[in-house]
Amino acid sequence: MPWCTQSFNFTIHLVIERSALVGIGAGAQPVYGDRWCWSIMVEFVQGNRAESDNKGRLLYLHGDQGRKRPYPGISLIIPAFNEEDRISRALDSYIPVLKATGFPFEILVIMDGNDRTPEIVERYSHLGVTGFTYGSKLGKGGAVAKGVLLSSHDIVGYVDADGSLDAGDLAMMLNYALTYDCVVASRWLRESRWLRKEPLFNRIASRSFNIIVRGFLGIPVRDTQCGAKFFRSAIVKEVVTRAIVTNRTFDVDFLYHARRMGARMIEIPVRWSHDEDTRMPIFRVIPIMFLTVLGIRFMNLPLRRYVPPSVVDFFVRRYASD
Repeated sequence: MPWCTQSFNFTIHLVIERSALVGIGAGAQPVYGDRWCWSIMVEFVQGNRAESDNKGRLLYLHGDQGRKRPYPGISLIIPAFNEEDRISRALDSYIPVLKATGFPFEILVIMDGNDRTPEIVERYSHLGVTGFTYGSKLGKGGAVAKGVLLSSHDIVGYVDADGSLDAGDLAMMLNYALTYDCVVASRWLRESRWLRKEPLFNRIASRSFNIIVRGFLGIPVRDTQCGAKFFRSAIVKEVVTRAIVTNRTFDVDFLYHARRMGARMIEIPVRWSHDEDTRMPIFRVIPIMFLTVLGIRFMNLPLRRYVPPSVVDFFVRRYASD
């Protein structure tokens, strides 16, 4: 059918509403407040809406759009590679938050190191924490993917083992997860706050990397690398079957596929404390992360079907894994 005989509809939704936010007060009790929120959604539909629902495509979404849905529980994943000095801090901070929600929850600590982390995690087993130990190195993305497949609740998220995310912001992310398919913590929104800043070079590298990600992959997120995200289970379990990256760029791969699947996504400001004992060798990983972004783009082009499997395997081994 010639293109000129088809109809195209554009729908622009503007929503202004008041939304409850959740924080943590004394005694780890939830605190509710009000905040005016806005959202714009541009929807493109080819043909009659009643006949072409599957052709609708979300082009842009920002703010607090959507309707809250009840969920049966929370699965929190913590990837841990030799984290014996920091894992207790994270668990002590986040367990009270999960308890305060009143929902069933589980914390899955995915370990692939060789220190005392499993022994420490075992001490929290009566508090809903389960440890899984692997003999080979998974990479952070590989550990998160394992946790996703092991998770049993409708809301699935992951945080860093060093406890960099403020406990109150974890509660706020869970509140947004009632509405959205994907909730992204951001250190680079206007309302974000650094409790302890990263070194200047790290900040410059982070902003440069984000420009590359937005340019090559079109992900409308200012901070893809912040180590805290929540997804609806059905979305993220499909994402891990498509994603191939297990190194520190795995967040980009996750968000790229979630966006292609039409996930309703929101980026929210958080308070973040840089861990001065961070183990990321930034000078070594910068070129690898850049090449990984190029690889993600190429692997999702139609031309990919003509690439020999040996080339794909080389890319995955050399650049997509730790």
